[in-house]
Amino acid sequence: MPIDESDLITYVPEDEENRESENPWFVKISPMTAGEHRKYLKAANMKLNGESSANKAIDVLAKIFKERVPEVSNLTDIRNRDITTGEELFENGEQSQIDDVYEALTKASKLRAGLKKT
Repeated sequence: MPIDESDLITYVPEDEENRESENPWFVKISPMTAGEHRKYLKAANMKLNGESSANKAIDVLAKIFKERVPEVSNLTDIRNRDITTGEELFENGEQSQIDDVYEALTKASKLRAGLKKT
């Protein structure tokens, strides 16, 4: 799915004291509509028939990170290797980092779609 550069949002995660750092890590995220999110879920269901729902959820999240988080900057994994894409973040990042970015992506998507935050 091609990403329109003008739709990208820069997000600086709260991760520990990241936001106060002189050189914080950040991601570029591409918000998605509810319809686009349903397409991810539908594709996973068609592709993974017979697998557990946990495996399907992991596959959907991996695909979302790969396609909706095109850039990660100033972040390394526990082996001190650079993490530069959403796919690398999903595979090598800490769970709290992944959760934070996913939450930001879903919030940005809702706000972009014009829905009120509750």
